[in-house]
Amino acid sequence: MKMFLGVTAAAVIALAGRSSSAGPIELLENGDIETISRFLPHGTPGVDHPNGYADYWHHSQSAAWSNGTTDPVTSGIHSLYIPDTNAAGLEEMRSFATDISGVGATGRVLDLNWNWNWDITSGSKFSAFVRISNSPTSSLDLGGTITDHVFFTDGSANSGGFQNFMASIPLSATDASFDIIFQSTEDAGGAQTETGTMFVDDISASTPELWQLEGSLNQLPIDRVDRMPNRVASYQMRDWKDVAQKFDNLVFDVNATGQYLPLTRIDPTPEYPLLQESFGIAAYVGETRTWGENGEPVFESLSTLGAVLGGSLVGIDKSSGPHNWVSMTREFSGDMRGLPLILNGPFDGSGGSAWYETFPSILFYSIADRYPNETELAPVLNVVDDSFYDAVNVLTAGGIAPNFNHKAFNFQTQQPVDGGVHEPDMGLGMAWLQ
Repeated sequence: MKMFLGVTAAAVIALAGRSSSAGPIELLENGDIETISRFLPHGTPGVDHPNGYADYWHHSQSAAWSNGTTDPVTSGIHSLYIPDTNAAGLEEMRSFATDISGVGATGRVLDLNWNWNWDITSGSKFSAFVRISNSPTSSLDLGGTITDHVFFTDGSANSGGFQNFMASIPLSATDASFDIIFQSTEDAGGAQTETGTMFVDDISASTPELWQLEGSLNQLPIDRVDRMPNRVASYQMRDWKDVAQKFDNLVFDVNATGQYLPLTRIDPTPEYPLLQESFGIAAYVGETRTWGENGEPVFESLSTLGAVLGGSLVGIDKSSGPHNWVSMTREFSGDMRGLPLILNGPFDGSGGSAWYETFPSILFYSIADRYPNETELAPVLNVVDDSFYDAVNVLTAGGIAPNFNHKAFNFQTQQPVDGGVHEPDMGLGMAWLQ
């Protein structure tokens, strides 16, 4: 086996872009294979290998980073590169040993997801080993009692591009750590006659959060809490519908007077060309910033469209009266500026945050759904729908390799944006819009 160990073992790691949102706990570091090895100058391209090496991955003699230009990837510019021209050996990439959260809990699983691309010139299959240990990590290498789980490519000589692979491994209460090995062979303990090349990208290994493990955690009895009634006889539920209706009356009173009032401002010079007037609500009470030559107040679609939708949900017709609030929501469409989606502000761009690119459109769709007679909304819906359809097609590689683990999506360049906090839950928002 052609494996280098020790300090000079380069690691191919791609920071897996952990999200701050609740859900599965991502365990594997540098799953997108974009972070250079911590072992410098060894990992630097051109020093010990023309391509260099990525962090969090041990490598064999020829395995390295992809070249960052012409080699295939599913995101970013790098993937794991595993070439094998030796019919009497194998090449491999092995992740650093990684701890598994929730040791002691039952019902855990290790959810795996990666994209691999292979061209086998001799032999039938390449493989991936997921090794699970009962011992917590104490170094970069796995220790303790190890159980192997083996997965293979599909038997074709050439994958025809990246293929997505997913699997779930049930974990025992004592399983504490794991690593993943991608090998250019079907039988690591055999003749290792296979040759060819494999690329692997966007590798994920996750476990559920502890609160998701049904039956694995038990509430301890607390006497004082147990003596509390489940329903207090004197408790009175606040009339939230009444609160919402009173909020609507206050927010949409454009003649209200007092500090920071009115909360809604009418704009007689809208940006959307088919409107005679528009309106906006600031993100918070007390917002005094202005923009433009005319000193117009700063407002956001999240608060503005949210207020229109909120009033609609409690039975208030926001399309009637002296102002058709529903029709004026078109002010937040960026279609006339080449951005066919609903933006948080009339002059906002794209590529900064998936939240601000997705949720305003969800609000707009929800409003349009409740006002089918407002037919002028339909053209806006159509261009937004087409725009998100195209975005999903890019982010899933035409449905072959879904990857929403990015900061945002630039609707002008039609490319995902990375850096900062990733927002993979954009996939849920885009699915809702479709």
